[in-house]
Amino acid sequence: MVFVYVIAGLAVIYLCVSFYMTKMLFFRSGVKSGPTKKLIKDLEVILEPYKEIRDEGMRWLSETDHEEVFITSDDGLKLKASVYENPDAKAVLIGFHGYRSGYENDFAGAGRFYYESGFTLIMPDHRAGGKSEGKYITFGIKESDDAVRWCEYAKERYKNVPVAAAGISMGAATVMMAADKYPDNVKMIIADCGFDDPADEISYAGNRSFRGAFLLLPCVMLMCRVFCGFRLRQKSSSRSLASSDLPLFIAHGKSDAIVPIEHAYKIKASRKAPTELFTVDDAGHGMSFLTDPDGYKTRLGKFFDSYLFNENK
Repeated sequence: MVFVYVIAGLAVIYLCVSFYMTKMLFFRSGVKSGPTKKLIKDLEVILEPYKEIRDEGMRWLSETDHEEVFITSDDGLKLKASVYENPDAKAVLIGFHGYRSGYENDFAGAGRFYYESGFTLIMPDHRAGGKSEGKYITFGIKESDDAVRWCEYAKERYKNVPVAAAGISMGAATVMMAADKYPDNVKMIIADCGFDDPADEISYAGNRSFRGAFLLLPCVMLMCRVFCGFRLRQKSSSRSLASSDLPLFIAHGKSDAIVPIEHAYKIKASRKAPTELFTVDDAGHGMSFLTDPDGYKTRLGKFFDSYLFNENK
């Protein structure tokens, strides 16, 4: 009988911890502490040497004229984006930020570069973030459907203007998972430090915070489906890209401890369509542009000339 009570107690603990992880990872409200908070603090430490550059970039995004626009997602959520209208634009770039972040933070480095390269910028808030509605973060599963809706919005507003879908971290996974559903105005994808499979990434990142976190994954995946309404293995970047001919530019730091560079290698290896992989030796997660801005601009600029701007010549 004691054995039965022990097993039952362990099962209850397992379920409680799994629900805690589920809420921490997917619920908009999150939790007040936990592994994700540790990851955010780790990123803040990594970003500290680039504070001046990032502050300048965030100031530019804040002070440059922009407007707020809204669309409705396929499942009825009101989604918000900021539009930076460029009077000399040759194309539109739609930029998707990372997990529990915002475009002001994640595009503080490259935002101005994109604008001055000839883009009008559309910068959405992901569902369950910023001014967009939603209760659950879905690691690109439903966000990729939202990305398609934003590209359709751009097609309606900017007729015959080519679009680049860009993202950082979870935003990068988002734009890759949407690759097989984009409207025909989308001409290329830019994925900076994106992951391939959401479940694999959650298992890896969770295990970095405390050993054995991967043991919770089966229960977390079940709770994710029951409470949040989606399956973690419903989509992956490589599977969606497999049926897409869109050119893909991948940027990834070789020192990325949150999304290992192996994700980038796997995605590139799975493609037959034009794919450029730009790696930076000493760059951590989301740090490639800040670590090697000249290299990033040069390689991406050539990619623009080859697959985007050449259509307007």
